[in-house]
Amino acid sequence: MAMMTLPVLEFIARLVNHIPDRNFRSIRYYGFLANRVRGKLLPLVYTLLHKTRRSVKKVYTLWREMIRRTFGFDPPK
Repeated sequence: MAMMTLPVLEFIARLVNHIPDRNFRSIRYYGFLANRVRGKLLPLVYTLLHKTRRSVKKVYTLWREMIRRTFGFDPPK
């Protein structure tokens, strides 16, 4: 990564250049990250790239228990 020094106004001009126009619709997920096909295509992408998918440990804790542990009281009581 190269470092460069810019005058303040030129830096702001370059930064403002990345702000989208008003009412611009950006596409957040497209292709294999689209909600509709992610479950089918993403494992295929990992296979083609010879990568292993990291398993995500899901912790299912009730909100009541989290508040009790954090703040020391039971909300419904």
